[in-house]
Amino acid sequence: MRNDGGSVCRHGVPARGGYAVNITRSFEIACDADSAWRAMHDPVTIASVYGSLIRLTPVGTVPAQLTTGTRMVVGLNALGILPLGRQAIVVSDSRVARGDTEVRTMHDRGGPLSGPLALLRGWHHRMSVSPLPGSETSASWSDTLEVGGPFAWLFWPALYATWRMRETRIKRLSRTW
Repeated sequence: MRNDGGSVCRHGVPARGGYAVNITRSFEIACDADSAWRAMHDPVTIASVYGSLIRLTPVGTVPAQLTTGTRMVVGLNALGILPLGRQAIVVSDSRVARGDTEVRTMHDRGGPLSGPLALLRGWHHRMSVSPLPGSETSASWSDTLEVGGPFAWLFWPALYATWRMRETRIKRLSRTW
């Protein structure tokens, strides 16, 4: 189903082993695509996208940049106090030409290791950026999460709200990238 300002939301779609949830937020950001790509690979910047709602606390060493092959674990806390479990982050990058435009995507195929979100399966988080035609100061950003499992539909409202909040934060933060 199509929803509010470029968001594509599908929930309750039958999938192997349960249901699949797909949340996509696509929007314009206030920086060029190269700056957005650098910010997307900065662990501190990416953690700040969640604001005070969810705190990401690294378990172990934090790389200076997230690059293809990066594997790390973070602890998740709601409002900095309520433990939500641990999450693996496993990064790979891809580039696709769409006409004259290059779309660069950072994939995270890690997923929840513990806590309530560990009920989800098939974690695939994609953040994509591409230049906006005719603009040197704006880019297009797409933030997609695909998860599955028998309980995926239960998490859809919270995940959707989180992705809406991420959109707001990314738009605001992009002015400083």
